[in-house]
Amino acid sequence: MGPSVENLDAAIKKYVEQVKAIDVVAELKEQVQRLPSKKDHIDWDRVERQELLYISSVFDLSKWWHVVGRKAQVIVFCAVPLIILIPSSNA
Repeated sequence: MGPSVENLDAAIKKYVEQVKAIDVVAELKEQVQRLPSKKDHIDWDRVERQELLYISSVFDLSKWWHVVGRKAQVIVFCAVPLIILIPSSNA
């Protein structure tokens, strides 16, 4: 038997709260530690100024979901692979 509606609601609320509180600079630094080849291609001044459009262009959302999100958001992760394939969802 799958998760209940209450469990799904709680998981989605947890995810939304996590997104609101995300530290984009720290998340990008963690991703670079996992993928060191990206390090030379990032303008850290723009990241520190929190230029979100720039950050979204260098942050690999699918890698984040694969490494971090699937552990932190087990229930929500079930739907993410279907949604993340849509190009506009990565922005």
